[in-house]
Amino acid sequence: CGVYAQESFHAIEPNQCYLQFFQQIKYLKMRIIKFRALSMSGGWVYGNFINSKRFLGCSNEFRIHEPKTGLESDVIPETVGQFTGLNDKNGKEIYDGDILNVDGVYLKVWYSEKEACYFLGNLILSASASHREIIGNVFENADLVKL
Repeated sequence: CGVYAQESFHAIEPNQCYLQFFQQIKYLKMRIIKFRALSMSGGWVYGNFINSKRFLGCSNEFRIHEPKTGLESDVIPETVGQFTGLNDKNGKEIYDGDILNVDGVYLKVWYSEKEACYFLGNLILSASASHREIIGNVFENADLVKL
């Protein structure tokens, strides 16, 4: 395991090591990884993003698997957005592509590959987003914000 007791410098037994690990991990908050996209049949779908052609003749390689229903939906690739891990002031999940009202100014949530983080307009998206309100998204309300 590689964990050593500080006082005695003796190796900790493997079972003790695993116990310590699991006792510590319960305090860690895991980030929720999920996506949303507009379904080709209409409406938003939420779940796991799949990017592969599963079988010969598959018309679309972009799908969302909804864990609650077990269904997969073909989606419009340009509308796929990842959950940021934050919620707005109403408890609504904030996704890449959402538009938030920031003191009367509408700003887009977007992900920077270069910076490896989400932005709100030109500011890094932070927990302060929980005091803001989602007013739409760039796919259905593009007129609200300059893309």
